[in-house]
Amino acid sequence: MNISLVQGGAALPLNGAGAPAPVVDARFMEDALREVEVACEGSPGEIAALTDAIGVKLFEAQRCYGLAGEEWVFVHVTLADGAEWRSPLQGGSLTSLNGLAGRAGAQQVLRVKLDRAGYWEKAALQYAALSNRHGSSAGPQGLSIYNHGDDGHDCFVDLAAPEGDLPAPAVLSFSKSDQAGLEIYAGSGVYLDLPNAGLFLEGEDGVSGAGVTASLQASAAASSGHYVQLAWSGSAEVTLRHFTLGVARSSALAGRVYRPVVRLQSAIAAGERMWLRAALNYEQSGLLEPVCTGEAVLLPTDRLMIALPPLALPPWPVLGASSQSVNLSLHACEEGGGSNSLNLDAITLLPLDSTLRLIPLVTSYPNTLLTYDCQTRLLLNEGKSIQTHFAEGPGIELVPGRPQRLVFVTRTGAGWDIHLNPQVNVQYRPRKRTL
Repeated sequence: MNISLVQGGAALPLNGAGAPAPVVDARFMEDALREVEVACEGSPGEIAALTDAIGVKLFEAQRCYGLAGEEWVFVHVTLADGAEWRSPLQGGSLTSLNGLAGRAGAQQVLRVKLDRAGYWEKAALQYAALSNRHGSSAGPQGLSIYNHGDDGHDCFVDLAAPEGDLPAPAVLSFSKSDQAGLEIYAGSGVYLDLPNAGLFLEGEDGVSGAGVTASLQASAAASSGHYVQLAWSGSAEVTLRHFTLGVARSSALAGRVYRPVVRLQSAIAAGERMWLRAALNYEQSGLLEPVCTGEAVLLPTDRLMIALPPLALPPWPVLGASSQSVNLSLHACEEGGGSNSLNLDAITLLPLDSTLRLIPLVTSYPNTLLTYDCQTRLLLNEGKSIQTHFAEGPGIELVPGRPQRLVFVTRTGAGWDIHLNPQVNVQYRPRKRTL
């Protein structure tokens, strides 16, 4: 087993080819692979230089670990099959056995204790296997998505079960030339029944509550080619629309947490103070009994995307296909009363098994060619560091052994262009507890 300490492109081999002159060999002293003994033969000056080089790597490990924009230090091992794995160092200690007397005799053993993370990951990034109705990819080309989900378009990629035995942070690529100021929501669904979950609700498929008049409107700029115009009067809260999800779909959603992201066909008028909230209900003979109420948000007058607070859906534990049907409803009230209207297009249930939001900071930057490393939190645009976006959330993790779905929704300024079709890609380093 070859062992080396690596920071960026600078490697310090502790045995094998390329090891410095005083090194004879190195080996791990225990099965946890946290302590290395390096046997040296050479002049006192050569051994002292090696001691300094190891000490510098340990210092750099302590200084850089966890920082974006810094090269972390890793211990690398190459196994008998040629596979190279690494583990990030957070620091460590170094002891020269037999002290200066041993060094004067031109032979010395250095004992290096490695304060490393509790996992190993492949040294090289690899592409996740992606698919949706628009194609498949397991390489640098990535896969096209659209900015809505309906019978002809996917705003997600499905990932084949990743390798390893521990969750691994993703490196996400999101590319759309000549597109500035994109805000991007990404959410991963892992522990749900993907074929039956149904993460997209069309406004026209719901039912309106008492006092709300609904009329179907055709538009090529709406998901599925239609949106629903909702009208009511007064300042009391009304049930704009409710959706019966059914036993199969409710069971497939598995009680996981989702963020309802509402797409309006047009923003509300300036000066309006309209509140919107989601709720989950038990439905019996057409009557809705609330079982979980989401927090209301004040609708902005300058955007079509409304990201509501997360909800567990269904709002109870689900084992297998065991859930009763749950009903999802949208409620609104307008503080000023009078005649009110809202144009509802669709709702995306953004899964939050892991999640990331990229908020635009430099809205005039002409291209959105983003790469975001969810481990180091380093963001690049067109391959260069620039803080065009601020990253919010823990980031996307790939869970080993499970197929998973990565859903995206985006907006630019006030708009939500459903025809926007960026290219996305996902890379990761498979992780293991032990080699």
